[in-house]
Amino acid sequence: MVKNSIAQKFIITKSSGASIRLTNSPSSKYNYNSPYSLVDGVSGRIPWNGKEWLGFLDNPLEAVIDLGKTQDVSEVLIHALKAEASWIYLPKTVRVEVSENGVDYVKFGEYNESEINQMGRMIEVKNNPVKARYVKVYVEGTGVDR
Repeated sequence: MVKNSIAQKFIITKSSGASIRLTNSPSSKYNYNSPYSLVDGVSGRIPWNGKEWLGFLDNPLEAVIDLGKTQDVSEVLIHALKAEASWIYLPKTVRVEVSENGVDYVKFGEYNESEINQMGRMIEVKNNPVKARYVKVYVEGTGVDR
């Protein structure tokens, strides 16, 4: 046993370490790390402390992940945070699109608020395997009108 050691669990996927671009910036209150935190393989902790999460208040999350090469994609997993005491809610809608060239995207999957509430924090967008290099993820928040 090593004294004073620190352990970190990583979840390795096709998007781990991939290039990622956000259309909208996270809210300044919930922007402790770069967009890379969405593909770094580290799952946000619960209870949350803000350091591993990005938050979007006025604009939706729109991210394009470049997998580096065309490959089969059959699932996109989105970790969402629900902490209603802090006015943080699950998304209203989630939509995933895929593309081989980064220009022409096709719908991969979409969920509405009711479906997301049934899934909870782990939103699994599944489909038959498709060839894609680029994965575009839209997450529309609930705002604070609850």
